[in-house]
Amino acid sequence: MSIPEQNINGRRVPTPPALSMANRIRLWTVIVLLVVAYLVLRFGVGFYTDFLWFQHLNLESVFLTGFWAKLVVGFAVGIPFAVVFWISAFIARWQSVRNVLFFSDEILVAQKFVVWAIWGAGALLAWAVGAAAGNNWLMFYKFLNRQVFNLADPIFNMDIGFFVFTLPFLHFVQTWLIVILFASLFGAVAVYALAQQNNLAEGRLVVLPHVQLHLSVLGALIMFTFAFGHWLALYDLLYSERGVAFGASFTDVNVSMPALRVLAAVAVGAGLLLLVNIFLRRPSLSLFAVFAWIIVGIIGTGFVPGLVQRYSVEPNELAREAPYIEKNIDFTNYGYGMSNIQEKDFSSVEDLTPEKVAAEGLFLKNIRLWDYRPLQQTYQQIQSIRLYYRFYDIDFDRYMVDGELRQVALAPRELDKSQLQSPTWVTQKMQFTHGYGVVVNPVNEVTKEGLPRLWVKDLPPASDFDDLHITRPEIY
Repeated sequence: MSIPEQNINGRRVPTPPALSMANRIRLWTVIVLLVVAYLVLRFGVGFYTDFLWFQHLNLESVFLTGFWAKLVVGFAVGIPFAVVFWISAFIARWQSVRNVLFFSDEILVAQKFVVWAIWGAGALLAWAVGAAAGNNWLMFYKFLNRQVFNLADPIFNMDIGFFVFTLPFLHFVQTWLIVILFASLFGAVAVYALAQQNNLAEGRLVVLPHVQLHLSVLGALIMFTFAFGHWLALYDLLYSERGVAFGASFTDVNVSMPALRVLAAVAVGAGLLLLVNIFLRRPSLSLFAVFAWIIVGIIGTGFVPGLVQRYSVEPNELAREAPYIEKNIDFTNYGYGMSNIQEKDFSSVEDLTPEKVAAEGLFLKNIRLWDYRPLQQTYQQIQSIRLYYRFYDIDFDRYMVDGELRQVALAPRELDKSQLQSPTWVTQKMQFTHGYGVVVNPVNEVTKEGLPRLWVKDLPPASDFDDLHITRPEIY
């Protein structure tokens, strides 16, 4: 039996034997099992720990609802993504090799690589897109369970429920379409470029009719999707921050809105031109369509609105923005439940006397003297107690204390994991898992040192008032 040899530096060295098919299967099985074991340890431990925590609070149904929703949404978004990508890429591969009568060994190896690359790229991209979509499962649930507000916005006369439940979902759909179409376009271009590697090596670019057909269809679909995005951007103007008040302003309604409609029409026209160019076969026409869309977008949504805002609105801002400020006030009042408030004028106001002041003692006790900014710094200095506790913000509320309704400032003592000196898995997941306690002080009292008089303080939380006694200080 002869042993295969190879020549290395003039010496004949036996060639290492190739792995048999059975050994290859065993090797890949071991690799797959190792990857699966890593994923189970990487994600399974955290999943099980979170489940135990929800179960401890008798809220495992909430945890499982979110878990299954993530899976359903992830598969519902990822699988169609992979299918569309694979169809486009394999069409490109089929178009590239259908007229080839003979394949050399090098081309056969390259084609096998292309097939595996298509399968792998589609699966990897689908996993990434599906995982991102799964994290937005709550948006899908809100859309599926959308409700009407029975209140129309003043600009589009559409129910507010559309902006709360439907518009975010439509934005996701538009983004998903853009991502999948661009991924399909780049995948097809890569396959066609690999088939044209000899021409590219010689500095020649040959665009065959079937290549132009495929890429033009994808390009047209991309332009139609951008047009859909411009249409959605019309409704986003209600969230504009351009004017003096939040919401659609004079410039948004009178300049940006028509510009977005024109831009959407130009995008549709560019898409149609790409389809027509399938028969005309003039690449410059396709470039012109895309270039025109870009120019209209820059001028219509950036340059012109800026000029109008700077030289027409700002010099006469009150007159220009008054109707939109009024709409902002009306809907703010409605949102806070103050739309039915009646204004009354007091015709006469009596003089203030010490007796009247004494009669309003409870009112004076609730006048806020503490500002939240220095109060937050003071809390952090005197009541954080541990380096890993932090007071992120100050809230104001009213509680019954000794039979009186008192206004107080309060802040939870929350855990800041970035301050842990040894951030190991044990310390982050098992030992330091939650904040602890709260700090409360009346808004109008200070100590002789100039510090807030604390009604609830320290670890564990202590208070001189039974009304402020805390039984569960843990903060998750």
